[in-house]
Amino acid sequence: MSYSEIIRRNINLIISKFHSKNTYKELHRKDEKAKTNKVSRKGHVALYVGKEKKRYEVPVKYLLHPSIQKLMIRSQHGELETKIDGPIELACTTQFFEELLILVKEYY
Repeated sequence: MSYSEIIRRNINLIISKFHSKNTYKELHRKDEKAKTNKVSRKGHVALYVGKEKKRYEVPVKYLLHPSIQKLMIRSQHGELETKIDGPIELACTTQFFEELLILVKEYY
């Protein structure tokens, strides 16, 4: 078997794998996982609020608001760290946070 025949056979095998129904389902599952990815949109930061840790994506500029900063300091038990490893969790109810977001949105 010549080199070009081996290459052609390998290419055909790869193409046939991508056209199978199982491969389509796997690609679809990967796409669904990407949709539920926990990466925030550009210019936003994820905050986890309350005991249930409900996820909110808020614009980064909202973190400059004094009320949000006080809430973050209170949630970190004292001092606001300049580098935060892991998720940002806020110790308040989701209802309180949603009302705060309304006020902050009006501010900006």
